[in-house]
This record gives sequence, structure tokens and C-alpha cells, in this order.
Amino acid sequence: MTQRYNIAVLVSNKGTGSNLLAILGKGFQVKIIIADSQDAPGIKIAKDKRISYRVLPYLRPKNLEIAEYRNQYSKEIGKILRENKTDLAILLGFNRILAKPYFENFCRKTINIHPG
Repeated sequence: MTQRYNIAVLVSNKGTGSNLLAILGKGFQVKIIIADSQDAPGIKIAKDKRISYRVLPYLRPKNLEIAEYRNQYSKEIGKILRENKTDLAILLGFNRILAKPYFENFCRKTINIHPG
């Protein structure tokens, strides 16, 4: 019996989406793709493959310290992953630094593939 995992993939607007296509080509079932930009190639792939996706732009307000915004952003990603009952998050060229609120729930459930 094959065990299924709820996989989430986090992407940025750099690259071509080739790593995402490779994962999908190996038969992995990606439940949701999270991008930090609407321009991320992963969004087009999500639409083409009919995979759920969310765009969570990284737009820090000028009145917010970097560390505070990074914590808020990381917390929001964690919330999306929990809502999708994510077993494994794969960062495919995700170009953001995730903070402690993310790793409190997903420390041992995350694989980072360059550059982060």
C-alpha cells in the first residue's frame, strides 16, 4: 500500500519551475503551491496542473522592522500549511528567510532546495 503525503511546495519568481516539474514528473502529489510573487513560474504550473496555490507577496511595510515582518510572514505560511494538513514542505528556490514561527511547526517537515 502506497502512503500518500500532503506536500506543499514554496517557490519564488526566480528560475523556470524545472524542479517543480521534476517533482510532479516523479508522481509526487503536491497539494498546494505557495509563491511569494504572482510572477513565479510555479503559479503557471499550478494552474496548468490544476494544483491549489496561494500567492503570499513579500511586501514589508516601511514602518515594520525586518525581523518582525519576517516573523509575521513565516507565521502566515505556517497557517496555510496547517490548513492544508501539510506533511512535507519543499522549498524549491524559495528566496525568503523563514523565521522561528515557521520552524516551530515545520522544522522536521521541511526540505530546502537552493538557494535559501
